[in-house]
Amino acid sequence: MSETDSNQQLEVYTKPEGGFFSLTSITEAYKKALSVAYPATKDIADEFTGRIPDIVNKARQRVSDLVFNVQELKWEIEQARRTIVETNDKLHALLNQEEIKDDPLEWDIEEQKKNIDGPPEKPTKRYYTPKNQEELA
Repeated sequence: MSETDSNQQLEVYTKPEGGFFSLTSITEAYKKALSVAYPATKDIADEFTGRIPDIVNKARQRVSDLVFNVQELKWEIEQARRTIVETNDKLHALLNQEEIKDDPLEWDIEEQKKNIDGPPEKPTKRYYTPKNQEELA
């Protein structure tokens, strides 16, 4: 709003003294209401018109940021997918090696034998596998 508009006092609607029985009083009340509403509406429209470019630019920037974030997430998903495929290929090749095809439950014991000086510790718990079912029975 302009400075002169903000200094104006808003007129308050009051019911005509004679009531609305005469056409003249209805017309006068309507004219008086429009004389207050029209300038206020015009000032509001002018203020919004001045702010529309800022609102549109901010909205465009937010949409642009969201598009960038989506593109970045898609890139990260693609990178993760490629990493998973590469890791699965390496893991598959590793698990198909001959020296690894033995019982996986013994791997920890073999690592302990390699890393500990002295006699290896006896495992306290054995898990059931088809290979050692006779030992556990």
